[in-house]
Amino acid sequence: MRSIPFFLFLCYSVLANAANSWTSVADFGGTARYTAVSFSSGGYGFTGLGEDASGYKNDMWKYDPVADVWTQVASLPSTGRGGASVFVLSQSAYIVAGKDSSGPLVENWKYNTVNNVWIAKADLPGSSRSLATGFAVNGDGYVCCGLHGSQQYLNDAWRYDVVADSWTAINNFGGSKRAFAVSFVCNNEAYVGTGYDSSNNYKADFFKYDPIAGQWTSIAPLAGNKRWGATAFSIQGAGYVCCGFYNNIFYNDLWEYDVQNDTWISRTALSGPTRSHSSAFVINGYAYLFGGANTVFLNDGWKYEPANSSVGVNELTNSLLTIPQVLARGQELRLSDFGNYKLTVFDAKGNLICRDKNQFTFNESAGIYLLSIRDDKKVVYTGKLLLY
Repeated sequence: MRSIPFFLFLCYSVLANAANSWTSVADFGGTARYTAVSFSSGGYGFTGLGEDASGYKNDMWKYDPVADVWTQVASLPSTGRGGASVFVLSQSAYIVAGKDSSGPLVENWKYNTVNNVWIAKADLPGSSRSLATGFAVNGDGYVCCGLHGSQQYLNDAWRYDVVADSWTAINNFGGSKRAFAVSFVCNNEAYVGTGYDSSNNYKADFFKYDPIAGQWTSIAPLAGNKRWGATAFSIQGAGYVCCGFYNNIFYNDLWEYDVQNDTWISRTALSGPTRSHSSAFVINGYAYLFGGANTVFLNDGWKYEPANSSVGVNELTNSLLTIPQVLARGQELRLSDFGNYKLTVFDAKGNLICRDKNQFTFNESAGIYLLSIRDDKKVVYTGKLLLY
Protein backbone atom coordinates (compact mmCIF):
# COMPACT_ATOMS: atom_id res chain seq x y z
CA MET A 1 0.00 0.00 0.00
CA ARG A 2 1.37 3.40 -0.94
CA SER A 3 2.41 5.47 2.08
CA ILE A 4 1.62 9.15 2.55
CA PRO A 5 4.57 11.42 3.45
CA PHE A 6 4.28 13.10 6.84
CA PHE A 7 4.63 16.60 5.37
CA LEU A 8 1.49 16.02 3.31
CA PHE A 9 -0.44 15.15 6.46
CA LEU A 10 0.94 18.33 8.06
CA CYS A 11 0.02 20.39 4.99
CA TYR A 12 -3.50 18.98 5.03
CA SER A 13 -3.93 19.66 8.74
CA VAL A 14 -2.86 23.29 8.40
CA LEU A 15 -5.00 23.99 5.36
CA ALA A 16 -8.03 22.28 6.86
CA ASN A 17 -7.96 24.19 10.13
CA ALA A 18 -6.18 27.55 9.77
CA ALA A 19 -8.50 29.43 7.41
CA ASN A 20 -9.72 32.86 8.70
CA SER A 21 -9.41 34.12 5.15
CA TRP A 22 -11.34 35.87 2.38
CA THR A 23 -11.36 34.94 -1.29
CA SER A 24 -13.07 36.75 -4.14
CA VAL A 25 -16.11 35.23 -5.83
CA ALA A 26 -18.35 36.32 -8.69
CA ASP A 27 -19.70 39.85 -8.53
CA PHE A 28 -23.36 40.21 -7.56
CA GLY A 29 -25.54 39.55 -10.60
CA GLY A 30 -27.59 42.73 -10.41
CA THR A 31 -26.61 46.37 -10.37
CA ALA A 32 -24.25 47.70 -7.72
CA ARG A 33 -26.34 48.67 -4.68
CA TYR A 34 -26.70 48.96 -0.92
CA THR A 35 -29.44 48.31 1.70
CA ALA A 36 -30.39 45.08 -0.12
CA VAL A 37 -31.73 41.97 1.63
CA SER A 38 -29.80 38.70 1.71
CA PHE A 39 -30.56 35.20 2.95
CA SER A 40 -29.77 31.57 2.20
CA SER A 41 -32.01 28.56 1.72
CA GLY A 42 -31.53 25.06 0.31
CA GLY A 43 -27.84 25.48 -0.39
CA TYR A 44 -28.28 28.71 -2.36
CA GLY A 45 -27.91 32.38 -1.50
CA PHE A 46 -30.33 35.16 -2.42
CA THR A 47 -29.81 38.91 -2.66
CA GLY A 48 -32.13 41.56 -3.97
CA LEU A 49 -34.09 44.79 -3.53
CA GLY A 50 -32.06 47.71 -2.14
CA GLU A 51 -31.07 50.98 -3.76
CA ASP A 52 -28.73 51.67 -6.67
CA ALA A 53 -27.74 54.81 -8.56
CA SER A 54 -31.12 54.90 -10.31
CA GLY A 55 -33.32 54.37 -7.24
CA TYR A 56 -35.09 51.60 -5.35
CA LYS A 57 -35.03 48.04 -6.75
CA ASN A 58 -37.45 45.11 -6.63
CA ASP A 59 -35.34 42.44 -8.37
CA MET A 60 -34.09 39.24 -6.70
CA TRP A 61 -31.08 37.08 -7.57
CA LYS A 62 -30.04 33.50 -6.69
CA TYR A 63 -26.43 32.50 -6.09
CA ASP A 64 -25.06 28.99 -6.71
CA PRO A 65 -21.88 28.63 -4.62
CA VAL A 66 -20.70 25.55 -6.52
CA ALA A 67 -20.94 27.14 -9.96
CA ASP A 68 -20.17 30.63 -8.55
CA VAL A 69 -22.98 31.98 -10.73
CA TRP A 70 -25.92 34.36 -10.18
CA THR A 71 -29.33 33.81 -11.79
CA GLN A 72 -32.19 36.29 -11.70
CA VAL A 73 -35.39 34.93 -10.16
CA ALA A 74 -38.89 36.36 -9.73
CA SER A 75 -38.98 40.02 -8.76
CA LEU A 76 -40.96 41.28 -5.78
CA PRO A 77 -44.45 42.04 -7.16
CA SER A 78 -44.53 45.44 -5.50
CA THR A 79 -42.58 48.67 -5.46
CA GLY A 80 -38.80 48.71 -5.26
CA ARG A 81 -37.48 49.30 -1.75
CA GLY A 82 -34.38 49.51 0.38
CA GLY A 83 -33.66 48.92 4.05
CA ALA A 84 -36.13 46.03 4.43
CA SER A 85 -35.71 43.33 7.07
CA VAL A 86 -35.62 39.60 6.35
CA PHE A 87 -35.88 36.27 8.15
CA VAL A 88 -36.15 32.71 6.80
CA LEU A 89 -38.64 30.06 7.95
CA SER A 90 -39.04 26.65 6.26
CA GLN A 91 -37.31 27.53 2.97
CA SER A 92 -39.27 30.76 2.63
CA ALA A 93 -37.95 34.25 3.20
CA TYR A 94 -40.11 36.96 4.72
CA ILE A 95 -39.18 40.47 3.57
CA VAL A 96 -40.68 43.00 5.95
CA ALA A 97 -41.10 46.80 5.82
CA GLY A 98 -38.38 48.95 4.21
CA LYS A 99 -38.71 52.21 2.34
CA ASP A 100 -39.86 52.98 -1.21
CA SER A 101 -40.15 56.28 -3.05
CA SER A 102 -43.28 57.18 -1.06
CA GLY A 103 -41.79 56.51 2.39
CA PRO A 104 -41.46 53.75 5.02
CA LEU A 105 -43.53 50.58 4.69
CA VAL A 106 -45.27 47.89 6.76
CA GLU A 107 -45.65 45.24 4.04
CA ASN A 108 -44.68 41.62 4.66
CA TRP A 109 -43.88 39.49 1.60
CA LYS A 110 -43.21 35.75 1.67
CA TYR A 111 -40.81 34.46 -0.99
CA ASN A 112 -40.89 30.68 -1.51
CA THR A 113 -37.34 29.82 -2.61
CA VAL A 114 -38.38 26.39 -3.94
CA ASN A 115 -41.33 27.50 -6.09
CA ASN A 116 -39.98 30.99 -6.87
CA VAL A 117 -43.30 32.56 -5.85
CA TRP A 118 -44.14 35.70 -3.83
CA ILE A 119 -47.21 35.93 -1.56
CA ALA A 120 -48.37 38.94 0.46
CA LYS A 121 -48.72 38.13 4.17
CA ALA A 122 -49.91 40.01 7.25
CA ASP A 123 -48.43 43.51 7.48
CA LEU A 124 -46.15 44.43 10.36
CA PRO A 125 -48.21 46.22 13.05
CA GLY A 126 -47.07 49.44 14.61
CA SER A 127 -45.16 52.17 12.83
CA SER A 128 -44.02 51.85 9.24
CA ARG A 129 -40.24 51.64 9.16
CA SER A 130 -37.02 51.01 7.31
CA LEU A 131 -33.55 50.01 8.47
CA ALA A 132 -34.91 47.64 11.15
CA THR A 133 -33.32 44.24 11.74
CA GLY A 134 -34.87 40.80 11.38
CA PHE A 135 -34.02 37.28 12.54
CA ALA A 136 -35.60 33.85 13.04
CA VAL A 137 -35.44 31.78 16.24
CA ASN A 138 -37.25 28.56 17.15
CA GLY A 139 -39.57 28.68 14.15
CA ASP A 140 -40.70 32.29 14.62
CA GLY A 141 -39.63 35.46 12.83
CA TYR A 142 -38.73 38.72 14.57
CA VAL A 143 -38.35 42.37 13.58
CA CYS A 144 -37.16 45.13 15.89
CA CYS A 145 -36.06 48.77 15.91
CA GLY A 146 -35.87 50.87 12.73
CA LEU A 147 -36.59 54.36 11.50
CA HIS A 148 -40.02 55.89 10.85
CA GLY A 149 -39.71 59.00 8.71
CA SER A 150 -36.44 60.88 8.98
CA GLN A 151 -36.00 61.27 12.75
CA GLN A 152 -38.36 58.90 14.62
CA TYR A 153 -36.17 56.06 15.83
CA LEU A 154 -37.86 52.92 17.18
CA ASN A 155 -37.12 50.21 19.75
CA ASP A 156 -40.30 48.12 19.57
CA ALA A 157 -40.01 44.42 18.73
CA TRP A 158 -42.44 42.01 17.09
CA ARG A 159 -42.73 38.23 16.76
CA TYR A 160 -44.27 36.66 13.63
CA ASP A 161 -46.20 33.36 13.84
CA VAL A 162 -45.89 31.73 10.42
CA VAL A 163 -48.80 29.31 10.99
CA ALA A 164 -51.28 31.95 12.16
CA ASP A 165 -49.83 34.63 9.85
CA SER A 166 -49.98 37.08 12.74
CA TRP A 167 -47.72 39.40 14.71
CA THR A 168 -47.38 39.79 18.49
CA ALA A 169 -45.59 42.60 20.30
CA ILE A 170 -42.78 41.41 22.58
CA ASN A 171 -40.62 43.30 25.06
CA ASN A 172 -38.96 46.33 23.52
CA PHE A 173 -35.36 46.02 22.42
CA GLY A 174 -33.03 46.28 25.42
CA GLY A 175 -31.03 49.28 24.20
CA SER A 176 -31.88 52.77 23.04
CA LYS A 177 -34.17 53.49 20.10
CA ARG A 178 -32.17 53.08 16.91
CA ALA A 179 -31.90 52.17 13.24
CA PHE A 180 -29.08 50.59 11.18
CA ALA A 181 -28.61 47.81 13.81
CA VAL A 182 -27.54 44.27 12.89
CA SER A 183 -28.48 40.86 14.25
CA PHE A 184 -27.28 37.27 14.25
CA VAL A 185 -28.49 34.05 15.88
CA CYS A 186 -26.40 31.56 17.89
CA ASN A 187 -27.68 28.58 19.87
CA ASN A 188 -31.33 29.61 19.49
CA GLU A 189 -30.77 33.08 20.91
CA ALA A 190 -30.61 36.34 18.96
CA TYR A 191 -28.00 39.07 19.28
CA VAL A 192 -28.79 42.63 18.21
CA GLY A 193 -26.48 45.63 18.32
CA THR A 194 -24.62 48.58 16.81
CA GLY A 195 -26.55 51.18 14.81
CA TYR A 196 -27.45 54.85 15.22
CA ASP A 197 -29.81 56.06 17.94
CA SER A 198 -32.27 58.85 18.64
CA SER A 199 -29.59 60.93 20.37
CA ASN A 200 -27.47 60.96 17.20
CA ASN A 201 -24.99 58.48 18.65
CA TYR A 202 -23.24 55.70 16.81
CA LYS A 203 -23.53 52.50 18.82
CA ALA A 204 -21.32 49.53 19.71
CA ASP A 205 -23.56 47.94 22.37
CA PHE A 206 -25.13 44.51 21.96
CA PHE A 207 -28.09 42.74 23.55
CA LYS A 208 -29.09 39.07 23.65
CA TYR A 209 -32.72 38.03 23.25
CA ASP A 210 -33.88 34.81 24.91
CA PRO A 211 -37.10 33.76 23.11
CA ILE A 212 -38.11 31.40 25.93
CA ALA A 213 -37.86 33.98 28.70
CA GLY A 214 -38.80 36.81 26.37
CA GLN A 215 -36.05 38.98 27.85
CA TRP A 216 -33.19 41.14 26.54
CA THR A 217 -29.80 41.02 28.31
CA SER A 218 -26.82 43.30 27.76
CA ILE A 219 -23.63 41.56 26.58
CA ALA A 220 -20.12 42.76 25.79
CA PRO A 221 -20.16 45.64 23.30
CA LEU A 222 -18.47 45.25 19.94
CA ALA A 223 -14.73 45.52 20.58
CA GLY A 224 -14.14 47.46 17.38
CA ASN A 225 -15.26 51.02 16.68
CA LYS A 226 -18.91 51.94 17.12
CA ARG A 227 -20.78 52.04 13.81
CA TRP A 228 -23.96 51.86 11.77
CA GLY A 229 -24.69 49.99 8.54
CA ALA A 230 -22.57 46.98 9.46
CA THR A 231 -23.22 43.44 8.20
CA ALA A 232 -23.70 40.44 10.48
CA PHE A 233 -23.92 36.66 10.15
CA SER A 234 -23.31 33.53 12.23
CA ILE A 235 -21.28 30.40 11.47
CA GLN A 236 -21.04 27.26 13.61
CA GLY A 237 -22.18 28.89 16.84
CA ALA A 238 -20.21 32.13 16.51
CA GLY A 239 -21.49 35.58 15.49
CA TYR A 240 -19.68 37.96 13.15
CA VAL A 241 -19.90 41.71 12.50
CA CYS A 242 -18.18 43.18 9.47
CA CYS A 243 -17.72 46.59 7.84
CA GLY A 244 -19.90 49.63 8.60
CA PHE A 245 -19.60 53.40 8.89
CA TYR A 246 -18.67 55.91 11.60
CA ASN A 247 -18.24 59.68 11.30
CA ASN A 248 -17.31 59.71 7.59
CA ILE A 249 -15.09 56.61 7.93
CA PHE A 250 -15.97 53.32 6.23
CA TYR A 251 -14.70 50.03 7.67
CA ASN A 252 -13.74 46.60 6.36
CA ASP A 253 -12.81 44.98 9.71
CA LEU A 254 -14.30 41.69 10.92
CA TRP A 255 -15.13 40.73 14.50
CA GLU A 256 -16.13 37.32 15.84
CA TYR A 257 -18.27 37.00 18.95
CA ASP A 258 -17.41 34.12 21.28
CA VAL A 259 -20.76 33.25 22.85
CA GLN A 260 -19.38 31.14 25.71
CA ASN A 261 -16.84 33.71 26.88
CA ASP A 262 -18.79 36.86 25.96
CA THR A 263 -15.80 38.29 24.12
CA TRP A 264 -15.03 39.67 20.68
CA ILE A 265 -12.08 38.44 18.60
CA SER A 266 -10.53 40.42 15.74
CA ARG A 267 -10.44 38.39 12.54
CA THR A 268 -8.99 39.01 9.08
CA ALA A 269 -10.44 42.15 7.53
CA LEU A 270 -12.41 41.94 4.31
CA SER A 271 -9.94 41.94 1.43
CA GLY A 272 -12.07 44.28 -0.64
CA PRO A 273 -12.85 48.00 -0.24
CA THR A 274 -14.22 49.47 2.97
CA ARG A 275 -18.02 49.82 2.91
CA SER A 276 -21.34 49.96 4.71
CA HIS A 277 -24.76 48.39 4.09
CA SER A 278 -23.41 45.30 2.33
CA SER A 279 -25.32 42.02 2.14
CA ALA A 280 -24.29 38.62 3.47
CA PHE A 281 -25.52 35.06 3.77
CA VAL A 282 -24.03 31.75 4.94
CA ILE A 283 -23.93 28.50 2.98
CA ASN A 284 -22.30 25.26 4.17
CA GLY A 285 -20.16 26.96 6.79
CA TYR A 286 -18.90 29.80 4.59
CA ALA A 287 -20.04 33.41 4.62
CA TYR A 288 -20.60 35.31 1.37
CA LEU A 289 -20.61 39.11 1.32
CA PHE A 290 -21.66 41.30 -1.61
CA GLY A 291 -22.01 44.93 -2.52
CA GLY A 292 -22.73 47.87 -0.26
CA ALA A 293 -21.41 51.38 -0.73
CA ASN A 294 -18.68 53.80 0.28
CA THR A 295 -18.36 56.85 -1.95
CA VAL A 296 -19.72 54.66 -4.78
CA PHE A 297 -22.09 51.70 -5.05
CA LEU A 298 -20.38 48.29 -5.01
CA ASN A 299 -21.23 44.85 -6.42
CA ASP A 300 -18.09 42.80 -5.66
CA GLY A 301 -18.35 39.40 -3.99
CA TRP A 302 -16.31 37.77 -1.22
CA LYS A 303 -16.25 34.41 0.57
CA TYR A 304 -15.07 34.02 4.17
CA GLU A 305 -13.88 30.77 5.70
CA PRO A 306 -13.78 31.08 9.50
CA ALA A 307 -10.79 30.27 11.68
CA ASN A 308 -10.46 26.64 12.74
CA SER A 309 -13.35 25.71 10.48
CA SER A 310 -14.35 22.15 9.86
CA VAL A 311 -13.98 20.81 6.35
CA GLY A 312 -17.58 21.70 5.50
CA VAL A 313 -21.05 20.18 5.63
CA ASN A 314 -21.94 16.49 5.66
CA GLU A 315 -25.59 15.64 5.23
CA LEU A 316 -25.09 12.35 3.38
CA THR A 317 -27.86 9.95 4.36
CA ASN A 318 -26.34 6.89 2.64
CA SER A 319 -24.20 5.20 5.30
CA LEU A 320 -22.38 3.13 2.65
CA LEU A 321 -21.00 6.21 0.91
CA THR A 322 -17.84 7.45 2.60
CA ILE A 323 -15.95 10.39 1.11
CA PRO A 324 -12.17 10.12 1.54
CA GLN A 325 -10.12 13.06 2.76
CA VAL A 326 -6.88 11.62 1.36
CA LEU A 327 -6.53 9.96 -2.06
CA ALA A 328 -3.70 8.82 -4.35
CA ARG A 329 -3.38 10.21 -7.88
CA GLY A 330 -5.00 7.94 -10.44
CA GLN A 331 -7.70 6.70 -8.06
CA GLU A 332 -11.38 7.06 -8.86
CA LEU A 333 -14.18 8.43 -6.73
CA ARG A 334 -17.36 6.65 -7.85
CA LEU A 335 -20.71 7.95 -6.64
CA SER A 336 -22.98 6.18 -9.13
CA ASP A 337 -22.98 2.98 -7.05
CA PHE A 338 -24.71 4.77 -4.17
CA GLY A 339 -27.44 6.85 -5.82
CA ASN A 340 -27.92 9.94 -7.95
CA TYR A 341 -25.05 11.97 -6.51
CA LYS A 342 -23.07 14.52 -8.55
CA LEU A 343 -19.48 15.56 -7.79
CA THR A 344 -17.94 18.99 -8.48
CA VAL A 345 -14.23 19.59 -7.82
CA PHE A 346 -12.18 22.81 -7.56
CA ASP A 347 -8.46 23.20 -6.98
CA ALA A 348 -7.13 25.30 -4.09
CA LYS A 349 -7.15 28.43 -6.27
CA GLY A 350 -10.82 28.02 -7.14
CA ASN A 351 -10.31 26.67 -10.66
CA LEU A 352 -13.00 24.23 -11.78
CA ILE A 353 -11.70 20.68 -12.30
CA CYS A 354 -14.97 18.85 -12.96
CA ARG A 355 -18.68 19.56 -12.59
CA ASP A 356 -21.62 17.27 -11.79
CA LYS A 357 -19.85 13.96 -12.40
CA ASN A 358 -21.09 10.70 -10.86
CA GLN A 359 -17.58 9.29 -11.12
CA PHE A 360 -14.21 10.97 -11.55
CA THR A 361 -10.57 9.83 -11.74
CA PHE A 362 -8.12 12.17 -10.02
CA ASN A 363 -5.14 12.57 -12.36
CA GLU A 364 -4.36 16.14 -11.29
CA SER A 365 -1.21 17.31 -9.55
CA ALA A 366 -0.77 16.55 -5.86
CA GLY A 367 -2.35 19.14 -3.58
CA ILE A 368 -5.55 20.23 -1.86
CA TYR A 369 -8.87 20.05 -3.73
CA LEU A 370 -12.35 21.18 -2.73
CA LEU A 371 -15.25 18.76 -3.18
CA SER A 372 -18.96 19.47 -3.42
CA ILE A 373 -21.56 16.71 -3.76
CA ARG A 374 -25.23 17.22 -4.63
CA ASP A 375 -28.19 14.91 -4.52
CA ASP A 376 -31.38 15.64 -6.46
CA LYS A 377 -32.29 18.56 -4.22
CA LYS A 378 -29.28 20.25 -2.66
CA VAL A 379 -25.62 20.18 -1.71
CA VAL A 380 -25.14 17.38 0.84
CA TYR A 381 -21.35 17.42 1.28
CA THR A 382 -18.52 19.91 1.02
CA GLY A 383 -15.01 19.13 2.09
CA LYS A 384 -11.30 19.11 1.32
CA LEU A 385 -9.35 16.31 -0.31
CA LEU A 386 -5.60 15.82 -0.15
CA LEU A 387 -4.33 14.26 -3.40
CA TYR A 388 -0.85 12.75 -3.25
